Amino acid sequence: MKIIQVVLDLPPSICGVGDFAYNMSGMLGPRGIETRFLVCNPLWQGPYPGRVPPLKIKSMTARAFRDGAENLASGIGRDRGITLLIHYVNYGYGKKGCPFWLVNGIERLKSLGEKYRLITMFHEMYAAGSSWKPAYVFSPIHRYLAKKLSRASDFLITTAEEYARAAKLWSGRDTGTVSLPMPSNVGEPSKISPLSNRKKRMVIFGQQRRAVWRSSSLSERLFRACSTLGLNEIVDIGEDVPGAAHPRHTGITVRRMAPIPATDISLSSILSESFAGYLHYESKFISKSTVYAAYCAHGMLPVFYAEGPATAGLTAGTLFLPARRGENVPGAGRLQEIADNALTQYKTHDTRAWADMISAVVTGKGG
Repeated sequence: MKIIQVVLDLPPSICGVGDFAYNMSGMLGPRGIETRFLVCNPLWQGPYPGRVPPLKIKSMTARAFRDGAENLASGIGRDRGITLLIHYVNYGYGKKGCPFWLVNGIERLKSLGEKYRLITMFHEMYAAGSSWKPAYVFSPIHRYLAKKLSRASDFLITTAEEYARAAKLWSGRDTGTVSLPMPSNVGEPSKISPLSNRKKRMVIFGQQRRAVWRSSSLSERLFRACSTLGLNEIVDIGEDVPGAAHPRHTGITVRRMAPIPATDISLSSILSESFAGYLHYESKFISKSTVYAAYCAHGMLPVFYAEGPATAGLTAGTLFLPARRGENVPGAGRLQEIADNALTQYKTHDTRAWADMISAVVTGKGG
């Protein structure tokens, strides 16, 4: 069986959603599902590490999207029943997070009748958070487009409980929706070293690190967490952050590294050797963070500065260590227990669980 996965980018580009889709294509292959990729970023460039090169649309327009999908469908050689798995992240596909062109293109495909079966995976739906944030102004438009896409789709996959509730409401059906926290994009080592055998360092990577380094108060929290845990190094992985605040703390060095592609095993090695990983994230959406998933999958101690109350089963001191001022730090045994709990919980939504779920949805056996 062959499916079309719709993505913004693929490796070697640094893109969490593209990394996930690429990893899933490798997991789905042994399950009898072969992927053809439709890349929606006209500026994407290879070399693509997979076997069959993707098709890239020429422009971000509804017509270009429809033509690209039709081109791939003709290559698959089926007149009807073509499955599209659409990886939707609104800020990637459109300025201000409003990709009218993509939603219109998807609706055009759906208007062709039973030829296409559309499965939409909402990695992101809309801007959330405080009303004073600039992005919040566009939230009604984000929700409008997500609602149209929910209704056009035959099945919906979400990565957060709030998204799942919205998807069910907007689609007008209780069935045909499944939600699962994201897995690690950077490996799942089979052998996990205890914290006592790891280097006394904190790792920070991913998009969320930008907010940390741009704020003196947030970066101070990071250093304070290291000091409290007795760590002497921060490994900061990613592009330079313009206007970054870099406070200095005696006894804590910062080692900066260029972005490392998810396909490069060196990133997994760094995580496997490190004591803790730092995360700044809105707690109700932590389930969609592949960075948090990576920390858990590598048996690290997740140190989490959460915005808002924890949800989705995340309890401070159980699945992560809160980075709060004046927080009493547990002993070594309790820290190891937190890391173990996080790893155990992660295994319920690892890459194998995701591949099994997507396989069931694609073949009509799930949901």
